[in-house]
Amino acid sequence: MIESRSSRIFVSYRREDSADATGRIFDRLQGRFGREGLFLDVDSVPFGVDFRERLDEAIRASAVLLVVIGDRWMSTTGQTGACRIHEEGDYVRAEIEAALEHGLVVIPVLVGNARMPTADELPASVRDLAFRNAAEVRSGRDFNPHMDFLCSALEAAVGPRASSREAARVPRVPRAPRIGRRVLAGLAIAVLVAGVGLWGVSAGWLGTQSEPDGEPGVSAGVESGTDAAIPGPTPPRAPTEDPAKASAAKPDPDPEPKPAPPPPPRQIRLVLDQPAAGAHLADANPIVRGHYEGDLGNGVIRVNGVPATVDLARRSFLARILFEGDGAHRVRATCGGPAVRADPLERDVVVDTQRPLLVITDPVGVVTIDGVGERRVIRGTVLDAGLDTVTVDGKPATVSGSAFTFDADLRTPAMHVLEVVARDKAGHASDPHQVVFDVLHCQCKEVELLSGARLRLRADVLGSLEDLVAVVGGKRIPIRTATLETDVEEIHARAGKLRIELQRGSRMLFERVLTVPDRPVPPEIAIDLPTQRVVRAVVRQPIIRGRVGAKGKPRLTVNAKPLEILPGGFFEYRPELTIGRKETFTFEVTDEHGVENRLVQSFHRLRGPNRLTLLTSLAAAKEEAARTGKLIYVTVNCYKPP
Repeated sequence: MIESRSSRIFVSYRREDSADATGRIFDRLQGRFGREGLFLDVDSVPFGVDFRERLDEAIRASAVLLVVIGDRWMSTTGQTGACRIHEEGDYVRAEIEAALEHGLVVIPVLVGNARMPTADELPASVRDLAFRNAAEVRSGRDFNPHMDFLCSALEAAVGPRASSREAARVPRVPRAPRIGRRVLAGLAIAVLVAGVGLWGVSAGWLGTQSEPDGEPGVSAGVESGTDAAIPGPTPPRAPTEDPAKASAAKPDPDPEPKPAPPPPPRQIRLVLDQPAAGAHLADANPIVRGHYEGDLGNGVIRVNGVPATVDLARRSFLARILFEGDGAHRVRATCGGPAVRADPLERDVVVDTQRPLLVITDPVGVVTIDGVGERRVIRGTVLDAGLDTVTVDGKPATVSGSAFTFDADLRTPAMHVLEVVARDKAGHASDPHQVVFDVLHCQCKEVELLSGARLRLRADVLGSLEDLVAVVGGKRIPIRTATLETDVEEIHARAGKLRIELQRGSRMLFERVLTVPDRPVPPEIAIDLPTQRVVRAVVRQPIIRGRVGAKGKPRLTVNAKPLEILPGGFFEYRPELTIGRKETFTFEVTDEHGVENRLVQSFHRLRGPNRLTLLTSLAAAKEEAARTGKLIYVTVNCYKPP
């Protein structure tokens, strides 16, 4: 049978909405009001019993209905796709309707981040729920004070424990008064029988013979100890015995048995499975898991004072506890009950909710390395109480206290980007840091001399070519391939040295200074006649005479045509001129080493001397020009010597 309404608390909830929170609330209520004073869903319905009838019976026998409302209490949908609270067959809706109909105290309990539903969101049959004052039972550090406040409110409605209230409602009858009534009844019967016997003898109704045992006989027409009327005079009353004396004189025929000694408490053994001893926890609100060995019965397992949720079938328990701040903490599991005893279990853990702080001390910035096969050391520190590992590109570094070192092997010319990450024992990882090594290898070849005072530079560049620029003689040359080849003017060489720089963006990587070889002395070439570089002529075939000076056998060309060199290095050339046309003649001499030298002579043939004075003597032409202020032409056509 279900207990009276004053000792029942009905807990209504949705499994898919707030099963975990309801379990914690039920455990606290069970420790405060006892298991017999609670009704929780189908856990309180025996097998084979109609669930609907049992719920209605439980509602009618309860005093308080706790409606646990979680984040999905309103949004949970049924088979039709609509919200379950709006379906007529919803069991939570049926529980609230029955509670409101029977006048129970209905208390909404908000868990998680749930809010109180409004009247417009609820069906008309349970719309009064929106106007009930709700209690909040949030998780974390607020759970215990919220539950204490809720339990205090429930005690005002149903009392602290159902069993104690039922015992107070049915008082026990004292044993001594019940024994006194039996003694008085027996004495009254004995006195009545004795009085009737004496009266019968005196009236002659009874004979004087005796029964075989010597006792006087009794008439068969009268029962012993009855109040039947007897004809004749009233017999005298026998003296009444004091009930108190009779009770003291005769022993109690039905003494109260002594209570049996209570059985010894059952011993169980607690085992913590999670967390392990000395574990570093990343969450200050962890879940503690464990199991027990033995018969728990009505015992309650607590972890740091928080009642644990117990799975009787698996003999396991779990509880979510809260630690204040990072650092060393202790997990303590206990078990209490009227007939259960367990040794408390303790273990120390470390709460670490902060990520490691990684600092690279060496190198700082991008490091440029000129060469291959080099090794560089990466150094740094990590600020974290539970440092576990430091990895560089997935390879472990050497850790000593809070410092670490890593020997980087840079075998190939390239842009090496190494990622450094620190991890602690709680599972946190630091922000990744990158260490960049720019490994380049530049092999410059000799500077080549070109004609016309120009130089040619060749170099091989190995490494990353991204944004790489070569600066030669003030000229910026983007490097697109591994082979660099460029020509520069010889004037960019200073004191026989040519400087080349490699830059990436605005960062100088390295520089090279190359030696420029001495240019050989070019062969001599001179034109003796005419002495001017540009000559105005009036003849068709002027004479150009000159000389060359070079070792070995030099080669002489005029406008790329070979010209004979006379003994002593003299030469003579007679070009064909056209009237009114300017012609240029390039004399180029090359020695046996290939070194060149050149001179240029130009002629502009004019028309006949009918307009201008024509003289054959240069001295006379000068005098005439000085006297007249006019241009005087001189015949440069000469006769060969005989």
